[in-house]
Amino acid sequence: AGDDPLFRFDGTLHDMGFVISHEGIIQTPNGLERRISTGTELNCVPKSRTDFFLIRSLDDIVPVRAIGQGASGVVRLCAHRQTGRHIAVKLVNVYDESKRNQLMKELETLTLYESRFLVRFYGAYYDGQGQVHIAL
Repeated sequence: AGDDPLFRFDGTLHDMGFVISHEGIIQTPNGLERRISTGTELNCVPKSRTDFFLIRSLDDIVPVRAIGQGASGVVRLCAHRQTGRHIAVKLVNVYDESKRNQLMKELETLTLYESRFLVRFYGAYYDGQGQVHIAL
C-alpha cells in the first residue's frame, strides 16, 4: 500500500520481527519467549526492586536532562509522569542501518531476558520521526 517496509504510514517501525510504535513494542519476533532468572546462584547480588511501573507511551516520559552520549545515541535522564520516578532513556537514530541493526539485537536481549543482573527494561517507543526511545 505504498508503505516503506521499515517505516509505515501508521507511525510504526517494522524490523527483524519487531513492530514498535509510540505506545511501545507491539510485536516481537516469532519464537521470542521471555526468560526470567531467579539469580539464586549469586547471593551477594541484591534482589531487583519490585515496584515496577508501566510506561504506556512516550507521553508518559518527561525529559529532564541529557546525561551522556555513546556510539548509538544520546541518553537522557527522564521522569515517569505518573510516579515521578527517574529512568534513563536511550535515543537511537533508526535511519542509520548499522545503529538500527544493533538496536534490534539489543531489544531482542532486553525483551527476552529478565534478571537482577541486567538493567530493568521498561519498553521501547518509536516517535515516528526516526528515533526509538529505550526506557531503562
